[in-house]
Amino acid sequence: ANKMLPSNQIEHKELRFDYQGEKYSLKLDYDLGLVDYSNTIPQMDIANYANEGLPSNTAYQLLSQLKPIVEGQTEVEAVNRLMRFVQTGFAYKTDEEQFQSENYLFPIETLHYPYSDCEDRAALFAWLTKTLLKLDVVLLDYPGHVAAAVAFTENVSGDAYRFKGKRYSVTDPTYINSTVGMSMPQLRNSQPKIVRF
Repeated sequence: ANKMLPSNQIEHKELRFDYQGEKYSLKLDYDLGLVDYSNTIPQMDIANYANEGLPSNTAYQLLSQLKPIVEGQTEVEAVNRLMRFVQTGFAYKTDEEQFQSENYLFPIETLHYPYSDCEDRAALFAWLTKTLLKLDVVLLDYPGHVAAAVAFTENVSGDAYRFKGKRYSVTDPTYINSTVGMSMPQLRNSQPKIVRF
């Protein structure tokens, strides 16, 4: 989407979330022209959405406001904070409810639309974690659900999958208030497709 010329129609968004008694508020602006352009792109493989990230101006705003929230934390604590931001900073609806059809959203669209669902959140969260924390992240593509998983350098308990010789701990940005290593109960015995991006 960032290959397009901006339209200079700038929209403003405030995202709020609470974590352990602290209230956070992040203010962003983004170009509506890039949202319109994203609508013209045919549906692609889920990995493309995590790869795309955000246009540079909006990315800079979001990353610079999240940075002090995760700085100086352990890897797990930093990831828990990013997870809570994505879990509770955005309202949830399925694509069927919002768009009447399956519609993977680019992170810019997740910011724009009033609602997002699991694959949109997983794409945004995975990009944020990779970009801000420099950790290795994969997407977990379950039947009917998408989450993410992170390879930590420290020992982590909880649900995890082995992939290419590494242990990836489940991180689900849709499962409200879950923390690192917690899968949705109904998915605990599922084997997701593991997707690199």
